[in-house]
Amino acid sequence: VGTGTVGAGGCNISLGTSGTIFISSDKFGVDPNNALHAFAHADGGYHLMGCMLSAASCNKWLCEEILKTSDFAGEQADITDEKLGENHVYFLPYLMGERSPHNDPNARGTFIGMTMDTTRADMTQAVLEGVAFALRDSLEVAKSLGIHLERTKICGGGAKSPLWKKMIANILNLKVDVIESEEGPAMGGAM
Repeated sequence: VGTGTVGAGGCNISLGTSGTIFISSDKFGVDPNNALHAFAHADGGYHLMGCMLSAASCNKWLCEEILKTSDFAGEQADITDEKLGENHVYFLPYLMGERSPHNDPNARGTFIGMTMDTTRADMTQAVLEGVAFALRDSLEVAKSLGIHLERTKICGGGAKSPLWKKMIANILNLKVDVIESEEGPAMGGAM
């Protein structure tokens, strides 16, 4: 409600410590594997929610714990448009297990495809793309239930990155609208 994600076909991605894709719908839907959560929505309809346990926290982990920097934008500076879709390093973002759509507390994160030519930028790009593809996993489950989306709103700390927003738009094939307010959940609670 606080992000304006109400009515059929609304979508919001929260790119924070965890990553959430919230889809409002006028129909209740549950997939056979319970890969997404389905709830009554405050707008009187329903919503589907996919929640991955590690999203922007993956980028924070890479930058602060491995690369020993807090310059997130600086680490993304060498990832130019020509490199998007061309990286051969892949990252699975399951640093704390996974919830949606792969409900497995024992899932683990990993880099694959690395060679002696792999750069810091390649690893950073892999982390950002890995999170975006994990969000897409939940979106694909929603599509299997007949949900059709053309755009999403985005919020959270990771949404401050123009590069990450571009990746999410490309990988999920959605138009991405940035929320002006940082207080989406609190505002929704107050409303």
